[in-house]
Amino acid sequence: MPATPMQQEVMAATGINWMTVTEDGVEMWMVLACVPHGPEPEPPVLDGFYSRPLDVHHGLSKAYFVCDTRTHRSTRLPDSGRPILHPGNACIASTSRDAYLVADLHPTAGADHAMLLLYSSASGAWSNLELNYPPGGRPWGGHGVVVWPKEIWWVDLSYGFLALDLNVAHRELRFVPLPDGRERPPGTPDLDKTRCVGMNIGELRYVEIDERDGDPIVSMWTLLDEDTGTWSFDCEARFKAIWDDEGYKATKLPREVPTVALIHPEHPGEVAYFFLRSRLFGVHLRKCKVLEWRFFEMMHPPMGYHTSRFVRLWKHVPASR
Repeated sequence: MPATPMQQEVMAATGINWMTVTEDGVEMWMVLACVPHGPEPEPPVLDGFYSRPLDVHHGLSKAYFVCDTRTHRSTRLPDSGRPILHPGNACIASTSRDAYLVADLHPTAGADHAMLLLYSSASGAWSNLELNYPPGGRPWGGHGVVVWPKEIWWVDLSYGFLALDLNVAHRELRFVPLPDGRERPPGTPDLDKTRCVGMNIGELRYVEIDERDGDPIVSMWTLLDEDTGTWSFDCEARFKAIWDDEGYKATKLPREVPTVALIHPEHPGEVAYFFLRSRLFGVHLRKCKVLEWRFFEMMHPPMGYHTSRFVRLWKHVPASR
């Protein structure tokens, strides 16, 4: 049986966290964190893409830290010369035995171009790469980044993806839409509570909680062809059927619609995980069956953390002795 997220580590934090997988046969478990840092600027740094209510940290100076989970050490990256406006657009793009690469995408509001900032730990410096910006004047949601073996995919849960292959000579952003009918207006709030994307055995999947005539359902799609933006509809599950499952009844949870947390990266079936109250539970969507559940390590986390944006999953590999 494939490992389950309950046998792995789930991270939630107030900042934005990213992890990388392995390259060169070496376990390189690293996290990129963005946190407020330093004094408040005068005036606060704001931007034209941000349409949500301002929180207590918005506009404050921010800094990136790379955390190595093997050594338990963190390193503050040098400032790039640009304010960090959208931490959700940053990721660790690649790792090797001796180095790593951080990528931070900065779309330009109302323009057809974007600036990609690249930090190499080998050189200890940032470089800039100007790219096209297919959405044009549409603001980018900045809901996260998915890193494939050779490509970076920036996520906007209201619109689609921007894909980039850093290994080709002619680098350009390619737009890949969400499944048909899933587009929403820019700035639609709380999409990360009802939608998420993730890798599953080398394929990109999309999960969404919605209602049909007042009946709550959860659906899953798999991307078939990134060039044509073709998706396969995998399955849907009515929450009423999930609530009637004996495994769900065993959790003692109420018959309430949860928020989406993540997609299982290794299970061969259609398995997604959800938040409700202080629980994380996994459901085989095609079978409407609860596979497992667990209380959070963080007791009574704020409801604002009950979103796919604050969860990163990695497989725990015990240190060799």
